[in-house]
Amino acid sequence: MSDSPKPYDLAAPSGSVSLPAGTSLLVMAPGSVGERFVTSCLAHGLDAGEEALVLTTDSPAGEIGDELRDRVSLADEFVAEPVEIIDCQTDQLDTTDEAIVDKDVNTPRNLTDIGIAFKDAFDRFERQGVDRVRFGVLSLSVILSYVDRETGYRFCQTLTRGLAQEGALGLFVVNENAHDSDTIDTLKRAFDGHAEVEDGDPFSVRISGIDGVAEEWISLDE
Repeated sequence: MSDSPKPYDLAAPSGSVSLPAGTSLLVMAPGSVGERFVTSCLAHGLDAGEEALVLTTDSPAGEIGDELRDRVSLADEFVAEPVEIIDCQTDQLDTTDEAIVDKDVNTPRNLTDIGIAFKDAFDRFERQGVDRVRFGVLSLSVILSYVDRETGYRFCQTLTRGLAQEGALGLFVVNENAHDSDTIDTLKRAFDGHAEVEDGDPFSVRISGIDGVAEEWISLDE
């Protein structure tokens, strides 16, 4: 996939937060708030004509597809092609959208197969001439229930390096209440920056570590 210098508008309203192509954020939020926020950001990208690649370790692929369909503005015209899912919950697959499942991985513990599916997806994007992709991980907390934090860090580092090379946007959710501060601090080292998200209508978001983005609380639509 060719490098794209155009920044990514994180969510609506457009232009409120723009992140450089190749940026990856650790999205920290309690409970399911982070997953809802990232799904909203993915849908915003679909509305802008971008593609979405999702790694789901928690929710069935069908639920992710349905949420994206509900959130995009052109819901009646929504088709599966701009969305690909690496599904680690195949035993829970309950969807009419099997076509969006690019790769089944038998367990979130299998980081090797996840990495292979990730690379295969971007190889396919390159062949298709796709140069705008948002990648969401829903969620890292499930992976960290299977592996230690150093293994989790190395896994994130591998993916974020790939995203930087491809000029994609990466959003990796972690339930901040499920981990100690040492684990969160270790994970942060693999990312360009991190986003704290608080629930509400709209969300309240504070992004840290990204040049040109003020470290202050802002409101972004769900």
